[in-house]
Amino acid sequence: MPPELFDVLAGCPTTKVFKTRDRSTEPALAGLRDRALLPVGFVAALRRSELAALAVADVADHANGLVLSLPRSKTNQTGEQAELVVLPRAGTPGRCPVTALQTWLAAAGITDGPVFRPVSTGNRVIPRPLHPESINALVQAAVARAGLDPAPYSAHSLRPGSSPTPTCAAPRTGRSPTRPGTAAWPAWVVTCASPPPGRTTPIS
Repeated sequence: MPPELFDVLAGCPTTKVFKTRDRSTEPALAGLRDRALLPVGFVAALRRSELAALAVADVADHANGLVLSLPRSKTNQTGEQAELVVLPRAGTPGRCPVTALQTWLAAAGITDGPVFRPVSTGNRVIPRPLHPESINALVQAAVARAGLDPAPYSAHSLRPGSSPTPTCAAPRTGRSPTRPGTAAWPAWVVTCASPPPGRTTPIS
């Protein structure tokens, strides 16, 4: 929960320094990815499998942020109807999941396919999705960088206390609806002014 999340985000590197290359620094792609993965997973209350499966085609613009379309999930295994989850903008750009996601995609040059991907030690994006178990390791590593004990944390921690999903649309199956600004929802997320289409309505 905030402020721990903010400490973890602040600990994710933005610059990678090389001693053996002509250019001494370049954007740390793994750090930018983690700065996006953590708040997206937290704000959208996504499971690690949903983060791993998220594709660029599943991300759509919305007046108040983005809408994530989840073709399948633990509670929607048949995929007959995609679940829609709002990813609203935050008032502070450095803590905004929308800004972080857009920054990662632009820096990594990702225009289609998996959103969250491995990054090599040479700071190159690998063209395949992260494995759900790898997301656990990334969360724990990010927590450790912030000086916190990583033992209690995993990718499941991004869904704090199995809290209600942060959505202004119809609730996802098995989760109670809540709105930004309530006691159960971080105040740093801007309240959506109007909801996106319901879960069963295609995004145009």
